[in-house]
Amino acid sequence: MYHVIIYTGGMYKFDEFMEFIEDLGGIVLKRDKFQISRGDYFLSEEVHALTVIPEKEQQNVILMAKKLRGNIHIPEIDPEDEMKVLSCLLVHDYLSKAMCWINDDEIKNQIKWPFYFPMMVDNNQNHLSDILEDVLEGMVMMEMVVKQITDNETLYRINYDY
Repeated sequence: MYHVIIYTGGMYKFDEFMEFIEDLGGIVLKRDKFQISRGDYFLSEEVHALTVIPEKEQQNVILMAKKLRGNIHIPEIDPEDEMKVLSCLLVHDYLSKAMCWINDDEIKNQIKWPFYFPMMVDNNQNHLSDILEDVLEGMVMMEMVVKQITDNETLYRINYDY
């Protein structure tokens, strides 16, 4: 089982936090950097990162965030959106291993949708496959995945620059 968390903190050693999350089996889905200033004076540079982490590692992530003087917030997400966010982890994992352009039908057929989504009462494989388009488009918008449209199909691959 995985949880969605938001890390808020300074840019100092943020790469260390990202590496820690990846070592745990999680992923940083989106990060926003911004500067805080007063008038002409620069005060600090902050980052907010939407992250998916294994449930059993939540305490370790909180400790790591404290070590880096950051904060962890566990947002309330509606079940449908939570399923989409958690599905990003599966799609990212599959595309990372494939290392080539893959069409959405092949992704639908190859990904083993997990049965552990707590919001899925009936574990409907078709419903999970239906959200794949939204998941892929969201990952394209976050620049995690690159999209290529050819004559008769849409292809995706992992963005190696992410």
